[in-house]
Amino acid sequence: MSTQWSDAILDEEPRLIVGTRKATGKIDCYRIDVHEDAFDEFRDIANQTLLRIQDMTKRPYAHFGALEMDEYFSIDTSSIPIPPERKKPRQIQSNVEIAGGPATSEVVREIQPVAGQMAEALRIVSETDLHPPLSAQEIRNQKKFNLYMISFPHNSGFQGFLRKSGPQRSISPGFRYFQYGDTLKRVNTPDFIFDDRIDLIIKADEVQILSESVVDVLFRDVQLFSESVPNNISKVVSAFGNSLPLTEDGMEALSSASSRGPRAAKRLNDLAQYRLQDLAFDSQDLIDALTNHQLDHLLVNGHLDLQEQSVPDFLDFLEGRLFHDDHTKEPRRADRFSRRP
Repeated sequence: MSTQWSDAILDEEPRLIVGTRKATGKIDCYRIDVHEDAFDEFRDIANQTLLRIQDMTKRPYAHFGALEMDEYFSIDTSSIPIPPERKKPRQIQSNVEIAGGPATSEVVREIQPVAGQMAEALRIVSETDLHPPLSAQEIRNQKKFNLYMISFPHNSGFQGFLRKSGPQRSISPGFRYFQYGDTLKRVNTPDFIFDDRIDLIIKADEVQILSESVVDVLFRDVQLFSESVPNNISKVVSAFGNSLPLTEDGMEALSSASSRGPRAAKRLNDLAQYRLQDLAFDSQDLIDALTNHQLDHLLVNGHLDLQEQSVPDFLDFLEGRLFHDDHTKEPRRADRFSRRP
C-alpha cells in the first residue's frame, strides 16, 4: 500500500544532513553528498516510515502525554515562524516554503510551549541545501553527531525524516569488521551505520513525532525556558496567593532548581502556561492533598516552604503525578501518563 505523497518521495533525490548539538543548545548541521547507489536505501527508509504512520493514530501534541506503540503526536507548524536567516547568508539554491495557513486557537495553545524548539527543526529542514558540505576527512575527524536527517524535495520545499541518533554511535571502538564471501575478508570501519527507525517527520505544515523524547532531547530551547523562570515563578506564587503562600526560601529554592537545568525549567513553564489555570487552590484542600501524598513536611506555619531537593516532589504534586495504588494503597508516581478520553 502506498500514498500519493510516498510515491512522490520515491521520485526525488534524497539529501543527508547530520547535526551536532553544542553545549549552548544550538544544533550545527552539515550536508553529506549521497551517491546514487544509496538513493534507494534512503527512499526505502522514508517510504516504510510513511506506510507505518498511515496505520497509527494521530494525537495532538501534549507535554504530559505518553505515546502508545500505535500512536504519534502531531503539531501544526503553520503558525511557527522559521528563525531569521543567518548573518552570513548562503546562496539560495531553491525556493523553500515550510509554513502554510493559519492555525486554530486550540492548536496554537498546544504548540506554544514548543514553538522555539520546532522552529529549530523547521530551520534545519528549510536549509537542507544550504548546510555546508563535509568532506570524507572532515567526517572522520568529527567526533560525534547527535542526529541525522534524510531530506527530500517536495513541492517548493523539503520534507525531513529525522533520527535522534548519531549514525556513528552504532560503531563500537575496538571491534573488527569482516565480510564473508568465499573467504572471510576484513573491511575498513564504516563511517556511518543507519537503521530503519525515524523519530520525527517534518512536513510542510505539520511535524509528526514518533518518539516523544526527541522534542525534549533535541529541540528544547534552554535559553527560552531559563529566561521564563522568574515570570513563571511569579505565576506559581500568584496561584497559591493567600491560600498557602510560598516562603522567600521556597521561592529561592524553586528558582535555583529551575535555573540549574532545562528539565525543571521546562516543567515549570508547562505548569505556568497550562496547568495552574485549571487548579483550584483552597487552603485546606491543599494541606489535605499534601498530607495525603506525604508532603506535609513542606508545610511550615501556614506557608509552603521548599528546599531545592524537594522541588521535584512539588512539581510532581502540581502536575498530578502522585497517586495511591487502589488495591495496596501504596504511594506511587506516574512517570508517563496520558489523559483518558
